Amino acid sequence: MKRKGLWLVTVIVAGVCLVTGCGDGTDVDKMTGEQVSGTAVEEETTEYQPVIDEKEQRAADLEYKYSTEGLNAAEYEELASWYGQEGKIMLQRDMYEQCWRLYGDVAAYEALQQIVVNVEEENDQVKNMAQLLMQNMDLTDYWTEAASTVYSESWYSTMMPKLKEGSRTYYRNQADNGAILIWRVGYDLLGKNYTEAWYQKGEQLVWLRQDPESVQMVNTTVTNGQYTGAFESWLCMSVTGDIYHESGNLQNNVLTGEYSAGVFLGNEPTDLIGLWSSRESMELKSYSGNFGENGIVQKEQPDNSKLKITHNGSEGAILLCYAWTEDEKEILAIRTLEGTEAGSYVFNATELWGMDSIPQFTFYAPVGRQEQFGETALSQAAKASIEGIGAEKEADGMIADKKNVIDPENVQIRVFDSNIQWFDGTRWHTVGTVSEYEARDPFNEYTGRQSEVPGVQIGDTQDGENAVSSNQDTAYNKRCAGSIVTTTTTNSTGSKGNSNTNKGNNNTNKGNNNNANKGNNTNKGNTLNAGNTANPGNSDTNNGGNTGSDNGGNNDSAQEPSQTPSTNPDSGTTQDPSNDNNNSSGSNGTNNQPSQGDTDVGWADVPD
Repeated sequence: MKRKGLWLVTVIVAGVCLVTGCGDGTDVDKMTGEQVSGTAVEEETTEYQPVIDEKEQRAADLEYKYSTEGLNAAEYEELASWYGQEGKIMLQRDMYEQCWRLYGDVAAYEALQQIVVNVEEENDQVKNMAQLLMQNMDLTDYWTEAASTVYSESWYSTMMPKLKEGSRTYYRNQADNGAILIWRVGYDLLGKNYTEAWYQKGEQLVWLRQDPESVQMVNTTVTNGQYTGAFESWLCMSVTGDIYHESGNLQNNVLTGEYSAGVFLGNEPTDLIGLWSSRESMELKSYSGNFGENGIVQKEQPDNSKLKITHNGSEGAILLCYAWTEDEKEILAIRTLEGTEAGSYVFNATELWGMDSIPQFTFYAPVGRQEQFGETALSQAAKASIEGIGAEKEADGMIADKKNVIDPENVQIRVFDSNIQWFDGTRWHTVGTVSEYEARDPFNEYTGRQSEVPGVQIGDTQDGENAVSSNQDTAYNKRCAGSIVTTTTTNSTGSKGNSNTNKGNNNTNKGNNNNANKGNNTNKGNTLNAGNTANPGNSDTNNGGNTGSDNGGNNDSAQEPSQTPSTNPDSGTTQDPSNDNNNSSGSNGTNNQPSQGDTDVGWADVPD
């Protein structure tokens, strides 16, 4: 705390000329009898008295109230603001956090989100973790370690120890090479924890974002605070096992020109860090696109009705394709809001990756801890009060010896065998157990205020879509992949001389058991339609309600299919396993007639 002082000097001048017998104006020292010339000056000075202006006095009063009865929300904000003016940014942040936890004060929360703390104000654990992350982000070979660093529980408990919503932001600058690391740790609108970090050295920048479901890193350059230049990016998604490796160019945060991507599409949840560690060894499928000069996809969009989304789809979503395979049969797309026009949608770093702009803040030198927590107006006043009380008691005869007065500088606090103890300079005193005092902690009432966070809330809708799904924090969740269906495929399967012919509602099986079906589905001698339960891609797929069930009490076992199912990547349909009874009927067929082993049964045609 700054101090202003005034020295009060009282000067008493006593120039007395003692005229002696000589009368020559000389003075005589009365003690020695020696003659001296000039005048005698006697000075008396007072002790230094600190002078505190109104703001400092008000801050001292608030500090005293904080340490005794506590502060209300307005007083918390006032003290926090004063700390900010004095360059005590960490204390400012802590005051705002306490205000939010105790009172749910929105102004405190909003102010809190703008604060960036110099890590040199923090404890050694925070500093060491920050240094480790900085080292790992500096070299591409250590990117895996960088993701592991911010994924650990100890990282979150250290960097975000108090709140269950919102965020903390820190920075660390390295004087020897000019590198700077800025990182934000907090919770998104869904309550998921995340870390976002920017490491910049010169114009080169590496961005990292990690949450429980994804890891993303972008390597690019920065000009005047804007992402500009060639980029390389990686994205791993644990929910699906997908991997995206992208490259292209940025201009003022906007993707421009040629774009290429290598993609691995997984089909099941997987360990995030394991997936990230193996990303470079996976076989990736190539896609390409072009964003022109303004971030708009240059290729004509396919009809949404012809898109078959196989990864991360959402029924009824409006899809915008941005990359194609070389044969143009498979695509990468994102889900957009209803009414979005392809010709006006701009792909930028935020839309594609959820990459925020670099936080803006003012560099500052941390206040020394001795000055920050040492002699203040408050501590001086407290000390004077204690000394005054001791003097009064001594005058009243209540204190026989000043040694019995406790010096605040000798007071110590410790936890000993789960007990809180304090030291008076001579011995330790027990005041109670830790659990007893923890139960009295007023901050125990705080269990999270997610529903009170200002802005768009979970469950609210904005522009016809859940607001959370369109938030940049979940940008990777808007990505999807699939294929373009250009033709209608008719499924035809032959096996053991058995051919299926579908004509209207009449199905005829020749070459096996002489089953003729016209309007009705009949299985002769083969009561189980094994493997014939579904015929994807063929509209005539229902076996008269008799799929895979016993027919007419015939207990013959199901016949084995002659071949295993296979997937047709072009049509997206699944081939039927072929068997001797691949019967398909129209809606008029009902297979409810008994079948007696190998006995031939003739069926008359039923007039339509």
